[in-house]
Amino acid sequence: MDLESFKRAIAIDTNVFDDTLNICLDAAELKIKNSIGTKYDSFYQDNRLYDLAVIQLAERFLK
Repeated sequence: MDLESFKRAIAIDTNVFDDTLNICLDAAELKIKNSIGTKYDSFYQDNRLYDLAVIQLAERFLK
């Protein structure tokens, strides 16, 4: 997931927190991929459930 999509999903319209948001986003993606595995990379492409999980977990890291 790209940063701009994530920011729209959590209603942030400033660039002030981009570094922190990128860290949270990367951490969420890694945690989910480490939990599920990376044997089938195509699983993560165009998968709305994966995107939603990343958004929810990354947003949780912000709190």
